[in-house]
Amino acid sequence: MANENKTHIYSAEEKILILAGLFHDIGKFEQRCTDARVKHQELGERFVKEFDEQFIKILDGSSEDFAKLCTAIREHHNKQADELTQYIRQADHLSSSQRVELDLEDLGDKPRWGHKYLSSVFAKLALNSPDEGEERKKLLKYYKQKPLVESNYSLLIPSLEDVTNEAAYRYGKQDFKNFKEDLGAIFSIYEKPEDFDTLIRLLMLYFEKYLWCVPDFTGSEETDISLYNHSKDVAAAAHALYKAEAGSDGNRKLNLVIGDIPGIQNYIFNITNTKPAKVLRGRSVFVQVLTRVFASRFLEELGLSEVNVIMLAGGKFYILAPQNIKFKERYEAALDWCEDYMKNNFYYELSFSAGYETFDPEELKNKTKSFGDIVEEASHNLLKTRSSVFEGEFLVKGFDAVLNEKYIQNEGGDSDSIKCAITGKPIRKKREQPHEEYDEDLKRDIVVGLRDKQAGNELELGKSIVYEATVIEYSPDFRDVKSVKLISDWEKTSEDRKRIIINPNYDDFNGNVNNNKDLIRGAYFLHVANFASQDSKKNVMDFETMEKTNQGAKMLTMIKGDIDNLGLLMATGLYSDGKDYTGFSRTTSLSYHLRYFFSTFFNNFLKKWEGKGAENKVYTVFAGGDDLLFITPHGSSLELLQEINNKFKEFVCSNPEVHISYSLTNFKHNTPVRLVNEFAEEAQAQAKSKNKKKQVDLSRATCFYPEENKASVVVHDTVVKNKQIPKIIEQTKDLMEWISVNDKDNPVSMGVVRALLQLTGIMQEYLETKRTEKLMFYPQLTYLINRLLKDGSGKYKIDNEETRTKVGKLFDKAVSINQSDEDKKKFFAVLKPALCEAIYKLRTSGDNNE
Repeated sequence: MANENKTHIYSAEEKILILAGLFHDIGKFEQRCTDARVKHQELGERFVKEFDEQFIKILDGSSEDFAKLCTAIREHHNKQADELTQYIRQADHLSSSQRVELDLEDLGDKPRWGHKYLSSVFAKLALNSPDEGEERKKLLKYYKQKPLVESNYSLLIPSLEDVTNEAAYRYGKQDFKNFKEDLGAIFSIYEKPEDFDTLIRLLMLYFEKYLWCVPDFTGSEETDISLYNHSKDVAAAAHALYKAEAGSDGNRKLNLVIGDIPGIQNYIFNITNTKPAKVLRGRSVFVQVLTRVFASRFLEELGLSEVNVIMLAGGKFYILAPQNIKFKERYEAALDWCEDYMKNNFYYELSFSAGYETFDPEELKNKTKSFGDIVEEASHNLLKTRSSVFEGEFLVKGFDAVLNEKYIQNEGGDSDSIKCAITGKPIRKKREQPHEEYDEDLKRDIVVGLRDKQAGNELELGKSIVYEATVIEYSPDFRDVKSVKLISDWEKTSEDRKRIIINPNYDDFNGNVNNNKDLIRGAYFLHVANFASQDSKKNVMDFETMEKTNQGAKMLTMIKGDIDNLGLLMATGLYSDGKDYTGFSRTTSLSYHLRYFFSTFFNNFLKKWEGKGAENKVYTVFAGGDDLLFITPHGSSLELLQEINNKFKEFVCSNPEVHISYSLTNFKHNTPVRLVNEFAEEAQAQAKSKNKKKQVDLSRATCFYPEENKASVVVHDTVVKNKQIPKIIEQTKDLMEWISVNDKDNPVSMGVVRALLQLTGIMQEYLETKRTEKLMFYPQLTYLINRLLKDGSGKYKIDNEETRTKVGKLFDKAVSINQSDEDKKKFFAVLKPALCEAIYKLRTSGDNNE
């Protein structure tokens, strides 16, 4: 593996196309902010001319090339424009696809051009339900226009329904002024040709800050592609088309490259350390960083910039690349680099695979192929390559590549290799590091064994990356973590290092680019969900400490969830009213907004959640792509799940076909996390399969709705619908009020509750198996109620009338035979988890070893 990454030096034409793509519609932002009555092309040209000195410097001092940039922006709708501008025009058509024929931004009095707010693409998703009409329009929600900064995280939930007062939540003149001021500072980062990639990454960071919520098009109330995604994607397509070579038909072809790290969850949880809190999140963050590194390697080999990464999330990336004579060679060089990295650092425990699909953009323009089709074909090609991962190692070198690996041995002569203190696996020679843990008696860290270098890298990330923006510095080949520091603590060193800035706060750079050039230059940016509660020393809270924050049973809960049918939604959910809406900018908008929710929103939402109560501690393992996994004290787990589900429902505009299935798995802090995850996986599969038979009935328009599809949670070995979670929480609170622990005046004893729980399990078994001997439930429960809860006249022995009514309603319904089996299932599905929750939450410290 080479010790340094390549730096692509862009030609003048490449720079023009990338910059023109990013700025071609910047005039629309001025229109949205100021209501300027001038065509957006003219405003765009005027805008870049305000920064003529900066652009000319970027274009190597050429006023002629700057004139070409202005022409590309001014003439990108002109069919007779010059050859360079035609790349922008074609890319603009490719990005906007289904509405490009309307994109004239006629600023007359025609009402169709008055839609100034961005609607959520999630309102448009439809699988089998009607995808048009008034009911579908009722789902429409719009984003308020504010910069994407931490303090505005709640605006990532589309909340506007009535936008008739269209100026109330719009950007204004001051926002446009702030944007220009920020841009002026950003341009100062460019001092030499090698800085172009840094400049583009920084431009994208700030374009996203302002343009994430601005519609690229005002001709429809359903406009759902942001100006950020559209501008970035036009730049990507224009550059790729320029670098592509014309085929025999005269058309320039492109490639959609997909890279993927499979088996991430298995890898993350494959540890034996009894205090896994730091290394677990370190592994999760490392894999996301690794995806970022691999995507960058493909860009470098293919001579592309950051704009060409059209999606990066959940261990996967999409890159838009040109088809030319060098493509396959450069693609394979990038793939070899990634495989070599995996072999050296993970020794076949984790792998990387990639695939690509070549396509003709004209097919998208002519509607003979959709972008969804291309994604599906590229994904299929990727799956085919997984069986040949590391093929060169085994088929060329033979199995000696594995069998001859040397491991460090015990000094005492034992034949067993020394195991890594974190993973429990043998350590290869020259990769060992001392492993330290905190000693309570000595009050300091002491060496307790050895660890593998990769495990050490992950541990450093896990214990150092906290809520604030963090700088990770690597060796030039990305093999070693050199330092992990808060951005406020970072200092320049004399070493050559690569940097990735995790969750950069825009204010960290805002107006201070000049003071941060050494930090920013060459750095990559990555947004991840990484919130974790901290202990009194500001360290990541370990699981044992978190467990102790419970008021009842000293237990933790793993909340695991993933979006139901996301692959299907991405592939077929964007066909509406007989039209194909899977243009790649809409697909990227969908992906980016998911990223916003799973990273920016969750990090800030969880921080606020933590402040609501002493038990509200949270540890993020991961959240991205379509998965989420948190660890929290048991006492607050169900309430947190309810909050997450409510927020997601709001985020997707209450679309009935977009939902999450969850599992809640309770465990002790010293239970191996690998085992906990396996139980959680099984439970989640159970939740998703509960309604599988109904799902295939496509004759029903509602077959993907929560009532008939997944949208379930497994809690205390019981599958319930997500909408029943509030009922469980409410019933748990009622039970806790009734149950007598030390107060004899309480109406229900803990013994009665435990007996009811046992009998509830018997009744659930009867409802599933119809074994008649289980019907003994009725006389047994009736006897229990009559003996312990009622007086001789058959009345409940409770003085308070309201409580007596509630208790009587619950127990009478439990023994009622005048219910359908379906109603009984729903009743006991709520009752059992509520009983378990009440028992756990009322458990005293002396009971915690049960």
